[in-house]
Amino acid sequence: MALLDDESEKYLKECIKNNKEPDRTKLIGMTREDILNYFYDCQIFKFNKDKWVTDFIADNYKGQRLNFDLVDAKKNKIVAKSGDKLTQRSIKSLLENNLESIEIKEDELDR
Repeated sequence: MALLDDESEKYLKECIKNNKEPDRTKLIGMTREDILNYFYDCQIFKFNKDKWVTDFIADNYKGQRLNFDLVDAKKNKIVAKSGDKLTQRSIKSLLENNLESIEIKEDELDR
C-alpha cells in the first residue's frame, strides 16, 4: 500500500471507527515531495533581493567549523567568520542577539 496523505488517514480512521468499508477511490497517496518531507528534514531557502536567505537552525551548526561567513540576513552583518567553530556558548550568544535568518551565497548551496 502507498503512503497515505493526511486526508486519507483521517478518512480511514473514520471508516474504522464507524465499522464501515472504505471507498478505495477516496484514498490518495503522498506526493513525492510529501514522502521526502516525511523521511527527511528539509531547510527552505528563499531568494530575496539578490541573495539567498534561510532560517538559522542552531542544531545544524552545533560543533561545526564554518567554511563561510555567517551573515545575519536582517542586519546584513557578519556574526561569525569563516573558520570559526560554533560551540554551544557561541550559538547561545547568537540566539540571544536575535539571529533568526542567515544569508547563504549561491556557491554554498551546492555543497
